Order: sequence, then C-alpha cells, then structure tokens
Amino acid sequence: GSFVLPIYAASEFSTAIRRKLILEVSGIADTAAVRIDAEPPIDCLRGERDRRFYSDPYFPELDR
Repeated sequence: GSFVLPIYAASEFSTAIRRKLILEVSGIADTAAVRIDAEPPIDCLRGERDRRFYSDPYFPELDR
C-alpha cells in the first residue's frame, strides 16, 4: 500500500522524498499502523433508536 510522509516546510521536501524511497525499497513497515477494522462498526441508526426514550419539549409531535 501507499503511505504519506508529512512535510511542514518546502525545505523538508527533498528529505521526505529520500526517506519515502528508502522506506519503500527496504520494506520497513510502520508498526503503529491503524487497522481499519480495529474497532467494532458503529450503528448509524443508534440515535434514531434511542430517540424514543427521550422527550422533546419543543416539538412534542415528534414523540410518536
């Protein structure tokens, strides 16, 4: 996979390119990589399901 090395000044550009090439060729992997499936998936409808337990004082017609 691809990866990105951040730079914060134009003077760091050549150093970042050299470092990226060395890391790619050597095959050194970042040990702190975050896996996409590291946490359980989030239920996007959680708020809609929990809404029935809370009353809305400004719009009581929504409490059906």
